[in-house]
Amino acid sequence: MNLTCGGLREEYLNQHAFVGLEDVRKRIETWRIDYNSVRPHSALGQLAPDQFR
Repeated sequence: MNLTCGGLREEYLNQHAFVGLEDVRKRIETWRIDYNSVRPHSALGQLAPDQFR
């Protein structure tokens, strides 16, 4: 993953309620794909990490 535990916690885990471990896994995977493939990052010239790589 191209994210810090603090970033994941602040941006996702602290904002959602989960019904079980499988729910957490599915939701985090969806968030991770968005974070690495879609969302632009200012430190990478407004590219997503996958695009920058």
